[in-house]
Amino acid sequence: MISSLVFVFSCHDSTLFIKCTNTGHIIMSLYIDDMIITGDDIDGISVLKKELAKQFEMRDFGYL
Repeated sequence: MISSLVFVFSCHDSTLFIKCTNTGHIIMSLYIDDMIITGDDIDGISVLKKELAKQFEMRDFGYL
């Protein structure tokens, strides 16, 4: 699923995924059933959350 959204695995951490876009970067960290999504591509983060919500039951707890 993650690779179909054009994320690449970090070579340093198997739970860290990075996506470079034209407007910035999106970084996603996964641990069991939790995830943190951050970056400077705000629109890309919104699209990512919508795509993930189509496949998985999710709750957005907002900003950290």
